[in-house]
Amino acid sequence: MESPVFFKGFLAGLILCAPFGPIGVLAVRRMLTEGRLTAFLSLMGASTGDAVYCALAGLGIHAVPVFVTHEREALQLLVGSLFVLLGIHIFLSRPPIKTVKPHAKGLFGAFTGIFLLVLANPLPILLFAAVFTALGVPGWGVDPFSTLCVVGGVFLGSAAWTPIIVAGIPLLRIEPHKAHVRSLNHLTGALMTAFGIVFAGMGLLS
Repeated sequence: MESPVFFKGFLAGLILCAPFGPIGVLAVRRMLTEGRLTAFLSLMGASTGDAVYCALAGLGIHAVPVFVTHEREALQLLVGSLFVLLGIHIFLSRPPIKTVKPHAKGLFGAFTGIFLLVLANPLPILLFAAVFTALGVPGWGVDPFSTLCVVGGVFLGSAAWTPIIVAGIPLLRIEPHKAHVRSLNHLTGALMTAFGIVFAGMGLLS
């Protein structure tokens, strides 16, 4: 494995894919209401989505980003609207009386739900295309091994936040009381709605 390229991809994933926005808050909410395993799979779903877009960026460093750039306004409006609807749903949702025990269907939904939410926003392809350009990796068609190193590094860099968050949040000693979960619902919903409005507005005004 080309270690320098891999570790640079890892750093790119660690920095560019840090779950400090709506996705991270949503994962924290799930941890309080559904447990660590659900939060873990949610964050891994986000990391997998990041890796998919990184792999797609490697298909055509110039062609794919050009398409995304041309359709940026429509994509921002669509993604922004999705986040607004999801934010309102979370804001109005009622907190469970007690922590829900995860089951197979719920765990699968936790992974796929955030995975699809990440895929709903293809704009990160532009960032990953810039990563390939900065690293001098031409993509799958010319150098598939180096491209695989970059994609693997980005995935592991993004996934590195998962154990940090899953292990770190319980240290805050936030108990899943009904009042706490209600407040977190409001915070998560408000954050996702605000993000969606700003994101959609940027698409309309650009």
